[in-house]
Amino acid sequence: MDPLSLDEMTTSFARHSGFIYTRFQALDGGGQGRPSGPVARGRVDVFALRPGLTLALTDLQALTSMSGEGICPAGLTLAVALDGTPCPFGPDDSATLAPGRCAAVLSDRETPHAGRTHERFRGRVALLHAAWDWLEESHLALEPPRGAPGFSCHAVSPALHQALGALYARFPSGAVRALYAESLALGLVAESLAGDGAGAVPAPLRSRDLDAMWDVRRIMEHDPLGDHTLSSLARAVAISPSSLKSKFTAVFGTSVVAFLLDLRLDIAHAALRHGRWTIAEAAYAVGYNHPSNFSTAFKRKFGHAPRSIAAGAEAPAGSSAGPS
Repeated sequence: MDPLSLDEMTTSFARHSGFIYTRFQALDGGGQGRPSGPVARGRVDVFALRPGLTLALTDLQALTSMSGEGICPAGLTLAVALDGTPCPFGPDDSATLAPGRCAAVLSDRETPHAGRTHERFRGRVALLHAAWDWLEESHLALEPPRGAPGFSCHAVSPALHQALGALYARFPSGAVRALYAESLALGLVAESLAGDGAGAVPAPLRSRDLDAMWDVRRIMEHDPLGDHTLSSLARAVAISPSSLKSKFTAVFGTSVVAFLLDLRLDIAHAALRHGRWTIAEAAYAVGYNHPSNFSTAFKRKFGHAPRSIAAGAEAPAGSSAGPS
């Protein structure tokens, strides 16, 4: 995970959404003033989907505790916790943003916002801003909240929660990912305005459970070609396989098997491109007994068949190369 400065973490979303950050203050060791140096590790990807509609996906581990203040532009602002450490949110920390929950602020005018990040925070959050003008142009009959901005915290439907969490696994890059991100953003807006985030709210994981899920992830990332099974990974962190199965999906938005497959496909892609493996060897390393099944999974992830790069010429994105 790459280290990020405060500007690297905030500037892109602010530029596209109109959010104005006015003050940051370090909270570690009695620190005062704006934090200097890296404040987090991870990534922030911002999608400027339409004029007035911005989606940011963050995957961060905080390196310092800090507070921040800003001005939220008129419109609908949503923050969805995809996984990670539950944290206080909203006016006077009146709500807890836990995995599977969405905090929403609706206002037809600029509103002040304040929040805190603790050093122990880690997780993925989706941030969305739909400008008030965009909401009106979309013919959404909204009644501006009277007095204070409208604030609510509700459950995201399990299907949308999982789709947001699996965005990068399904679409690592390119125009298709942006198109899919837009569909998810519109789904978030619709759910929030309709107030029908169906399904039970996932219970926040205890700190030790969250640590266990990250330990399992690191085991697979350290040795993706190892002989991992659900049972062996569960034993490594002293929990049951069924508990690992449900909690890993709740934290990362994808199953243990799908996460491991994604890691192995990335390795296979690099090995085929550099001529280190044949297609049959790549299929076996990833875990397939039949190269045809491997080719199907490979094409689903990368958009082209493995033979197109095994032959030394990677197919362009969106090509219609057939199965090997």
